Amino acid sequence: MRPDSSVQWNAYPAGWLAGALAVGIVLAHATGTGPLVWIVGGGSLLVMVALLLHQARHRLVSGLPLAATTVVALAVVCAGGARQSAFQTLPAPHVAHAVSDTAIAGVLYGHVADHPVVQPRQLRLTVAVDAWQPAAGPIRGVTGRVQATLWAPWGDSLRAPAVLHGDQVALQGTLEPLPRRRNPADFDYGAFLERQGVHAGFTIRDSAAVVVQGADRSWLDGLIVELRRYVRTHIARAVPTDDGQVLLTALVLGDRTALDPDTREQFRRTGLMHLLAVSGLHVLLVGMVLFQVLGPVLRRLRIPWQGAEAGRAVLTLTLLGLYMLVAGASVSVVRAVLMATLLIGGLLLQRSAHTLNTLGVAAVVLLLVRPTQLFDVGFQLSFTAVAAIVTLQPRLRELLPPAWLERPWVRASLLNVVVSVGAVLGTLPVLLYHFGYTSWAGIVLNLAAIPLTAGTLLAGLLALAVGGVSAVAAQAFGASADLCARLLLWITAQGDAWLGFLAIDRFVTAPLGVAALIVGTLALAQWPRPRNRWRLIGAALFCLVLTAWWPVIQHDRDPQLQLLFFDVGHGDAALVRLPGGHTLLVDAGVRDRFVDHGQRTLLPHLRRAGIRTIDTVIISHPHADHFGGLSTLLRSVPVGRVLHNGQTYPSDLFEEKMAVLDSLRIPHASLAAGDTLYLDPSVRIDVLAPEPDHPFDHTQANDASVVFRLRYGQVRVLFAGDAEKDAEGFLVSRYDSLLQSDIVKVGHHGSRTSSTEAFVEAVSRDAMQGALAVVSVGGGRRYGLPNQEVLDRWQAHETEVMITRDVGAVWLSTDGTEVRSVEWR
Repeated sequence: MRPDSSVQWNAYPAGWLAGALAVGIVLAHATGTGPLVWIVGGGSLLVMVALLLHQARHRLVSGLPLAATTVVALAVVCAGGARQSAFQTLPAPHVAHAVSDTAIAGVLYGHVADHPVVQPRQLRLTVAVDAWQPAAGPIRGVTGRVQATLWAPWGDSLRAPAVLHGDQVALQGTLEPLPRRRNPADFDYGAFLERQGVHAGFTIRDSAAVVVQGADRSWLDGLIVELRRYVRTHIARAVPTDDGQVLLTALVLGDRTALDPDTREQFRRTGLMHLLAVSGLHVLLVGMVLFQVLGPVLRRLRIPWQGAEAGRAVLTLTLLGLYMLVAGASVSVVRAVLMATLLIGGLLLQRSAHTLNTLGVAAVVLLLVRPTQLFDVGFQLSFTAVAAIVTLQPRLRELLPPAWLERPWVRASLLNVVVSVGAVLGTLPVLLYHFGYTSWAGIVLNLAAIPLTAGTLLAGLLALAVGGVSAVAAQAFGASADLCARLLLWITAQGDAWLGFLAIDRFVTAPLGVAALIVGTLALAQWPRPRNRWRLIGAALFCLVLTAWWPVIQHDRDPQLQLLFFDVGHGDAALVRLPGGHTLLVDAGVRDRFVDHGQRTLLPHLRRAGIRTIDTVIISHPHADHFGGLSTLLRSVPVGRVLHNGQTYPSDLFEEKMAVLDSLRIPHASLAAGDTLYLDPSVRIDVLAPEPDHPFDHTQANDASVVFRLRYGQVRVLFAGDAEKDAEGFLVSRYDSLLQSDIVKVGHHGSRTSSTEAFVEAVSRDAMQGALAVVSVGGGRRYGLPNQEVLDRWQAHETEVMITRDVGAVWLSTDGTEVRSVEWR
């Protein structure tokens, strides 16, 4: 009978300890409870544990130890809650308290607390603040961290000053709140920075405003700065090609800023992104190989066994700790170094430690240092991948016929596949929840990609080791690293080109859906234990069934029409989801040399919302801030048809749009006043402008905008494009009271050339709930928009005004009788 080798969860107390700590962190994050409550609760529970254990001493058989264990777990939950709430509580002089809703000009004093990040148009510095002097106030001492960003001048390249980790700096610019999500599918960069302990932003517009006042570095910080400089210098000298240099820099230092975005996407789409994260492979090559080599060397020197073991342990851990700091101390490398430390410590003390216990200890240490790491994707991926490999590898290996494992090279290849499968299954819930994408291609590609990554890294490290001694040897190792790197890039590109069918491209954000994936993985880990296995399989199936039926259970009695006005800066884009499931996109946002909102905003939202096709696109007029993102959208998502005002425009972007429409054979036609669209049985769209057969030229593109009114039940929505005074005059004279609407997309971004008194009066008259006006405009009051007179005019007619610059995307829902706002943040 095969022995039961399944994971015995009660044998790994460190894992349960980490889990209890995580529960407390989540509860404190969700409730916002202060630290005192958690401390009192945890202390009370520990007193209860002492009493229970005291009573248990006087009984031979008792359930008190089990009760004590439960209470200890609850006490650890309280410890996690106390640590999280203490981390969230900022002291009175913290820089976060100096931030207001608007930017404040002034001078910031502090030191650079992390390695600067240089990109083509910006320099980012994490600054530990010592003092803040607003332009209209005295200097005062503050604490905390800010992210300072030096931007390149408009239309010019960045001239980044020489700033290093540990430099004391004085920065002149504006103190600002952290950026928040502007659209439902956007990455919340501000929340990410807060989890890193950064609570304010600081914008600098001139490189002369960055003044280095000296260095505030410890000897260790100074050593790290010099080592990073040495690594960059010698990689550039030893590795012959730019691609090899960039990839090796990413592997050694964890710096991927110079990596081409297309290359990074190829790694992501093929499931090989893990190779670019400094983690266990790097620790293995840097530390564990050295640990193994030092043993025989020290014994040959006739050093006593105990001294040799202690010596190689200290040397190895010192090198690993130094490398961890040089590589940026990301979650994955810290986790790997902590686990290596526990492993080496166990060998030194002749004590064995299961990998799950060492993983649990690493999680506890990281969460106690910075509890908000629990919510970072990197933390979740790092720990779930290792846990899944450890727990699933035995199960998957049992499926392999013993004869397949007889040849060493076959066994090594199959075990590589087994590890890859375990990692993919373990990280599947995390990847589908956060990114809506994973790929099984990595299982196949890892057979070559992992050895090539190891070869690149090992040859690169050898080149760095001999770089200060022999330039010839360094170049030889550098050439080897470059060859392995270019082969890795080639394999990644081929995998992206040929193995796309192995991708899973779908978000799983429903809690029960995520639970089904997690419980299913646990069932596989418990496969040899029938009782646990079938319980977990039943639970996973229950979650799946409930997930499938939940939309039906929760379906509103009245079908809903959804309106989402995206925040696309100084442009327009709105998505309408009709009650019957059809989709209408009105304009497609801006595309210029800095941003493509089709790529940045529209496509991510369509993916997250599970929208696979767009039935109809209406482009109001041929200005780049209204149709710029359309070409990207057409190339990425099936589109049923495109409707427009029939006007041509002398621009390369317009010619590109027409070429894409023709090449993809997408039907397109013009609209004019009097046309009616029925995209859904319960929704009617009346086109109100432009005037048919009116000879507009390209200088009158705004007045030639497609203006239409959508009606669903009693609710009316008016889309005004960029219509200006002349077009509004035509609308009022022709339709007058028929313009009345409950929701209006304000014309021309709130410009003074639109929203005339007569037009506003006609639209706002007798609105069902009081009209709602949405102004789509970017930050910085570019072109002076929106005009304050226009806003006052709408508000004077009892119309609520929502500006995307201030509130981000505006999401509305209606059942045809009332309109409600959808909370998406």
